[in-house]
Parts: sequence; structure tokens; C-alpha cells
Amino acid sequence: MNIVVVEDEIRSREGLINLIGKLGCSYKITGTAENGCDGLSLVKN
Repeated sequence: MNIVVVEDEIRSREGLINLIGKLGCSYKITGTAENGCDGLSLVKN
């Protein structure tokens, strides 16, 4: 599963990335963004 993490608080975003990384190799962070507009751009591309 490819995942894009969108969160404006850097510590929360990093925490989510760390938690997702512990779920296993079937989950992959494909992008991160600080806001919804940037996140939407990542998902559309």
C-alpha cells in the first residue's frame, strides 16, 4: 500500500511516518506534505 502523509505539524507528521514504518514492508510512504493542497498535488501525480 502506498501512503502519502499530510500533516501540518512536523512532529506529528514524523510520528505518523515512524508508526507506518513499523507496520511492515507492505506499507510504503510515497510522499509527505505540510498541507492539503501540496498533498493533493502529490496524489494526483
